[in-house]
Amino acid sequence: MPYVSPARAARDHLRRVLACRRLLCRGPGRQYMSADVMRDSAHPRQAGLLMPEESDCLVCHKEKGSHTAVLGAKRGLKAFVFADAVRAIAHPGMAGPAERVQRGAVDTLPGPKYVGAFVCASCHAARSGSRAYATWRKSAHAAAYAVLATPRAGEIARRHNIIIAIEPLRHQESNIINTGAEALQLVHEVHHPNIKMIIDYYHMRVENENPDIVWKARKEIVHFHFANPHGRLWPKSPAEDPEYGEFFKLVKKIHFHGGISIEARGRFAQDAAASLAFFREEIKRA
Repeated sequence: MPYVSPARAARDHLRRVLACRRLLCRGPGRQYMSADVMRDSAHPRQAGLLMPEESDCLVCHKEKGSHTAVLGAKRGLKAFVFADAVRAIAHPGMAGPAERVQRGAVDTLPGPKYVGAFVCASCHAARSGSRAYATWRKSAHAAAYAVLATPRAGEIARRHNIIIAIEPLRHQESNIINTGAEALQLVHEVHHPNIKMIIDYYHMRVENENPDIVWKARKEIVHFHFANPHGRLWPKSPAEDPEYGEFFKLVKKIHFHGGISIEARGRFAQDAAASLAFFREEIKRA
């Protein structure tokens, strides 16, 4: 094993800590960063410090079958274990570890519900001594967003003979497009043959959207994602959710011949056969 200096080990640990300090975990740090606040374990919580739950972390650290398939064997991809992750980023202050307290869902917290990159820049820009915003602006991620906001995205897709499919995500994961109706509106506004949309059954059910959106958006849907909405698991039984039947009736009614892929917690080896049988049975019954 190569030698790692204590200084480099400390820097690496700090990077892990900073990489996982999302707003939904700990709130705006500038409100409780002073020494007077951090010396008292009760004061940080009063100033906005939040203690993350496993559900908070899984907003980003959820396992995806595509990641497992592509990265698992080559890069030693490991399953996310909440207890191990908490220990890895632990950095107790001068008052010792903060006591875990009950808190409501993130969506019920006071103040603005969503912020954009420019709002983040008000604290994380160079004038405040941070390079986080400038670093993001130079990233491929930022460049892609800039292109997707212009007609150029459709032209790039057309030139390469690909389809850009807009996927609505539940409000816990996105502050842009949360429902199929919103995705459909955006597709109509862009009005480009290479810009279409996806319906994800899991997100549709979490947002309590009427399955009729499948019929309304039938001309624009090019793919479906699917998961058992109760636990975001691989689907296996019609009894799991009362809306399964109506959804598959609509899929059959629009004569859909594209793909349906599972995006859920589970393992291909253990769950694939049962899920495939489930899909075949639901389509047959529809």
